[in-house]
Amino acid sequence: MLLSLTPVISTAQALCEELGFKQRSYAEQLLDDAALHADAGEVDLQAYGESRLQGGVRMRFGRDILFADDVRYRHADRQLRVIGRTLFETETIQVQAEAADIDLDSEEADFEQARYVAFAAGARGHAEQLHVSGSQKARLRGVRYTTCSPEQEAWVLESDEITLDSKRGLGSARNAKLRFMGVPIFWAPLFYFPVGDQRQTGVLPPRIGDNATTGLDISIPLYINLAPNYDLTLTPRHMSERGEQIAATGRYLFSHSEGDSTVEWLEEDEQTGERRYLLDTTLEGGTAEHWSWQVAYTRVSDESYASELDTTFTDAAQSQLPQYARLSYRHLDAGLRASLAAHEYQSLIRTLEEPYARLPEFNLNWQPAYRNGRVRPFLSAQAVNFRDIDETQTWREDARIGLDWRLDLPQAFFTAHTDYRWTGYQAREDGTTVDTIDRHLGTVQTGFGLNFVRQGRFGRYQTLTPQVYYLYVPYTEQDAIPLFDTSQPDFSFDQLFALNRFTGVDRIADANLITTAVRTDWYRDFGRERVVSAKLGVQWRAESSQVTLPGESAPASGSSDWLGEIDYMLNDRLRAQLVGQWNADENRMDQSSVAARYQYSEDQFIHIAYRFRRDNFEQTDAIVSMPINSRWKVAGRWTYSLEDHRSLEALGGLEYSSCCWGAQIAWRRYLAGDGGRFDSSIYLQLELNGLGRIGEGLDRLLTRDIL
Repeated sequence: MLLSLTPVISTAQALCEELGFKQRSYAEQLLDDAALHADAGEVDLQAYGESRLQGGVRMRFGRDILFADDVRYRHADRQLRVIGRTLFETETIQVQAEAADIDLDSEEADFEQARYVAFAAGARGHAEQLHVSGSQKARLRGVRYTTCSPEQEAWVLESDEITLDSKRGLGSARNAKLRFMGVPIFWAPLFYFPVGDQRQTGVLPPRIGDNATTGLDISIPLYINLAPNYDLTLTPRHMSERGEQIAATGRYLFSHSEGDSTVEWLEEDEQTGERRYLLDTTLEGGTAEHWSWQVAYTRVSDESYASELDTTFTDAAQSQLPQYARLSYRHLDAGLRASLAAHEYQSLIRTLEEPYARLPEFNLNWQPAYRNGRVRPFLSAQAVNFRDIDETQTWREDARIGLDWRLDLPQAFFTAHTDYRWTGYQAREDGTTVDTIDRHLGTVQTGFGLNFVRQGRFGRYQTLTPQVYYLYVPYTEQDAIPLFDTSQPDFSFDQLFALNRFTGVDRIADANLITTAVRTDWYRDFGRERVVSAKLGVQWRAESSQVTLPGESAPASGSSDWLGEIDYMLNDRLRAQLVGQWNADENRMDQSSVAARYQYSEDQFIHIAYRFRRDNFEQTDAIVSMPINSRWKVAGRWTYSLEDHRSLEALGGLEYSSCCWGAQIAWRRYLAGDGGRFDSSIYLQLELNGLGRIGEGLDRLLTRDIL
């Protein structure tokens, strides 16, 4: 059996600094020279025989130092013999022993009944025999090894023989027994562990969990360090309710490219009787200047793979898996960007239509760099071949040409935009064109804004920027145009200034409207810190828009909903945000969110949020990660639906961290899939600082897109 653990840096590792495990005690007394320097109370020098030094002996040779009471030195072969207790220290290890023999030429030393401190590993222990070879390697027999203090020795590794190689960053133990709180919890005939941060081939810490879909879930990754720039991880996985799975992940890094690929394979699911798999590949690279390329391919055997097998490579709430390859060219000085790509998707929700494949897609964009007050021409072109599951193909060509102009002054800014757009569609079946559609449109947008600044005291000031935009797009009948990649996004503050209220180009909304908005910001410390940012805006439509998506109504003339945002940062730790969409016609709030976050450190924070969208959802979300004291911490998350009166996700955990070990236990109940089914899981993690980590803890569970 071969076992290896990767380095672990604990949140409580700072507590260990006071133990003195990490640095030399006498480094300030050392010089880089090969001569032997000695001081002693009594010295009996023999030119050709054995010299004897007694009483407070201190010897230095190179960057090694020795303290003792009785030392014998043979000049002929430069051998030191220490009688009685001694303290010996190199750049990597400190040893206190009852006797020692040291060869100054070979830089080797042997110690009896030694207590040692290994600086690189932050570890200490006891050895019946200890052999030091140079400044980078030590071999110990009859060993006890731990990173805990003598007063609180929570865990200890006992072994017949341990080798510490600081240069390779690797330690090995034979006939190794691991005790935790005095209880044996693990044994291995050969056991590898880190003494630095170098990557090493071996078995990584196992992941142990239990949930309703997989049952008892145990994974034991085998890491293979093939080369400094590429590696492979093989992970056998046992699921008591599903069977045996194997996974392989390969990574590489070259000067102009990098990537990783993963395969998960379950030959026969004991629940479904089906073969299940996951393929995930991400590759990217390019030249230093202009060319780049990306490849991403993710595919699973079935729609329920992520929710039932709890994989980390796809999200159970994800509706589509991307599959694409892209070649890009960019010339910043010339303002030129071009790309050639192929896109496909795998849908994970059966009720959704399969997305169109784009085989191929070509994009071209050109526009000179911005210069204040200069007119900038621009050109964009796109050609896409859309293919559906019935192999029906439609080519769409889209081209825009136009002018942009912007003038920025200290007191105001002015902007103007105009473009002409042509879009053509050619539907083909069996290689024959069966339908063609052409669309021609022009767009005009102008705008201006004023810049006001009010100076305050002590480096504080406020800015106020009112702005007005006018947009005109003539109406063109578009109901006959098929929809490939067009949708209507949420109405947001940025959407107030958009040229088109739809995404994609299959629908271009007609518009005759004015947008008015105002933004104000409060700064302190002479503009280095922004305290408050507030925005308010609305559109005024001179006439109703006639272009719509199927099943949706067009915006009427008059005022749009009012949109507002407030972002308040009291200090570096406390931040609050308010976003709202007010329906003036109905005199009601149609959409809002309120969030507040207090963050003391990276892992100590409180986040509270409320989200509401009329006729869709109303939820609260609370995330807490807070210490009880220097060793204990609680963490949790609760997402609750006020509309359905039920929890959508509940997570609670407790963490203990000491100088040399830590533990986490967490429970999670969450909505799995789109069928309203809930799953529950228990997560356990034991962390032995300087040795490794077993299980899965709270870190991944609390990772979310939050304020």
